[in-house]
Amino acid sequence: MGVKFSKDLRRVHSLIPSIKKEYASRAPSVIKRAIRTDMSAGVSPVKGKRWQAYSDSYRKAIASGRFQSSKSVAPVNLRLTGDLRRSLFVRVKSGGFFRTPLRLEIGFDDFKADIHNRLGASKRKVIRRMLPTKTGETFNRKITKVIFDKLKDSVKSVVQKLSRR
Repeated sequence: MGVKFSKDLRRVHSLIPSIKKEYASRAPSVIKRAIRTDMSAGVSPVKGKRWQAYSDSYRKAIASGRFQSSKSVAPVNLRLTGDLRRSLFVRVKSGGFFRTPLRLEIGFDDFKADIHNRLGASKRKVIRRMLPTKTGETFNRKITKVIFDKLKDSVKSVVQKLSRR
């Protein structure tokens, strides 16, 4: 047995722009931090599992000091120059009003991200998933929780501001 009610939802729809604005100001930095934290720990932001270890020859090159960076042999953190990590972006976009009022664009501007994420790095073509680009893929539980928690916080903040009026 269902429950029927009628209510004018125009007021709820009028909150959507405020929620988008609040989310756009709060969420991107927190989502980026969550993704970078996983990457620094050598964990896939997509699968939530450790990335495959560097090859022996690459590990030896790191250990010998061939790279002028703070790169470590383990965990696999994809941190040679820092360019890839710095190129991470999170943008809040507007979608359609009713179907998808809020869209997130998460990606990397550095071409190396596509190589690691989709094509495979080195001669062995090792794929280290950083973004869910395949059908049915999502971010791991921790990052998904961060995304939705920030959305809930944004809605709560807008509703609280509205109730103070």
